[in-house]
Amino acid sequence: MEIFRMGNIVNMPQQGMAVDEQATLAPAPMDPYAAMKRHARRVKRRMIIGKKLKFKDGQWLYGLKDEHRIELGTQMVVAFPLVLYGYIRFDSGKLVEQIVGPVIEDFEPPPRSELGFLTQSEWPIGLDGKPADPYQLRYAVPMKRVGQFGEIFTYVTTTPTALDRVGNLLDMIASRGTFHRGSLPIIELQTDSFASRYGRMVAAAKFGIRGLRNWEPEEVFTEAYDALGDGEDTTETEGSRRQAEPDPRNAYREASQLLGVQRQQAAQRHIQANPPPLPPRQQVQQRDDLDDFLEERDDYRDARLRV
Repeated sequence: MEIFRMGNIVNMPQQGMAVDEQATLAPAPMDPYAAMKRHARRVKRRMIIGKKLKFKDGQWLYGLKDEHRIELGTQMVVAFPLVLYGYIRFDSGKLVEQIVGPVIEDFEPPPRSELGFLTQSEWPIGLDGKPADPYQLRYAVPMKRVGQFGEIFTYVTTTPTALDRVGNLLDMIASRGTFHRGSLPIIELQTDSFASRYGRMVAAAKFGIRGLRNWEPEEVFTEAYDALGDGEDTTETEGSRRQAEPDPRNAYREASQLLGVQRQQAAQRHIQANPPPLPPRQQVQQRDDLDDFLEERDDYRDARLRV
């Protein structure tokens, strides 16, 4: 699986262009985010990366039947270059159409009036017993749990409140991102509530940003993403989605072992260059030994002088 890498931007001729082998092309200046944009374009039809994450009844859930829960306050690295936005359409509980694009390419979905299915009498019945629009706006936000062996999730939502909050998060990232190029922001998964128009309190997803003070290198996400492989099932249903869940820890084991050896060697070199002071008792013994040596040396010198 190919993933964006800001350090590997290469100028390549377009397919079909005549290339003069003798000519030398000077590298053109390029925004480092261009590599991430190209990658986002390649995967724009794949809205779910890793495990599908949802917010339901005040909890962050994942799994085929939402059987796994993520604790509130869990920190996540947000892969904002891969965030997708647009319309999706379900038919008989199965995803049949998606008109989505990368947010970093300033993608704008077409007006709803151009998508068809405008006759409400033909719409399916929603959970509230009323006709529900088959087209829904949706965000897909890839993120990775903070930690060496953190899993990759994609938070998806179609609720208006959550869409607004994702938009606010992206706005904050856009404001801070220019100072953290090559890095991804860290957020916390939280929850709060608001009063609905019917007067009852409703739980809502919340992202703890703390001013987006904490960022991690993009390699933290790309290494875990590389470990996912290409064998995921892309069939998505409205109620559940089958996904391959390979263990991303395999990609980190070799690096972590090497890092452990390097740290141990560095610690040994530091101890050799900066030996720790002797304990007080050994220092006293060392002073006594020195005094005895000096006394014996003086006695020997006096004896030689008398001879």
